Amino acid sequence: MMPINFEATQQMVDSLIKEGVDSIIALGTVGENCAHTREEKKAILTAVKEVVAGRMSVISGVGSCRYYA
Repeated sequence: MMPINFEATQQMVDSLIKEGVDSIIALGTVGENCAHTREEKKAILTAVKEVVAGRMSVISGVGSCRYYA
């Protein structure tokens, strides 16, 4: 598994904010959400929230690819 580039993630969020988005959806439904552990998801959301700093809503994807019998 590749490491998460938190710096690039934060730069992208900052760029989106500067472009005028109304909110940020982190860990959406393009596949990456299923690839991360719970700890990684928490770390990504923390990194996003640090940049947003209360200026807008942060919405988290909650999907999972794990199945339990």
